[in-house]
Amino acid sequence: MITLIVGTNRPGSNSRKVAAHVEEIYAELKVPLRVLDLAHLPPEIFSPTSYEEKPRAFQPFAEAVLNSAGLHVVSPEYNGGIPGVLKYFIDMLKFPESFINRPVCFVGLAAHLRLPQCVHLSESRVPALCQRPARHPRPVERGRTAGSIEDASEWFY
Repeated sequence: MITLIVGTNRPGSNSRKVAAHVEEIYAELKVPLRVLDLAHLPPEIFSPTSYEEKPRAFQPFAEAVLNSAGLHVVSPEYNGGIPGVLKYFIDMLKFPESFINRPVCFVGLAAHLRLPQCVHLSESRVPALCQRPARHPRPVERGRTAGSIEDASEWFY
């Protein structure tokens, strides 16, 4: 089973819209998929005591990663990096077993299609995925504003 991680906790995020499209792709391919939306992280995970002992409510999130054949992360780019909640989520996972021999795919979203060329997560806890940023196959409409993704399928090619 693949675990799809929505890498932000922002309400109504474009990442969630794109993740929904990714879910459809996996369904068409008949690939089993489990979705972890970081908007649903239990509030107690943000307690300073969570570093020493993870709250019980976090266990399903950790187990979903440990039991997955691979991870697919859909994440926005915030100021040239990943959202703090995604980094924190990664820090809360068991290391190294959450990432050893587990392929990780990243889908990044950024305003004006300016994605960082390398994604480095948690001081190399996850190997960096380095490649040139993808170019949109069609010109982007002028006047389009962040949050205006009506049909996420137009962003895949």
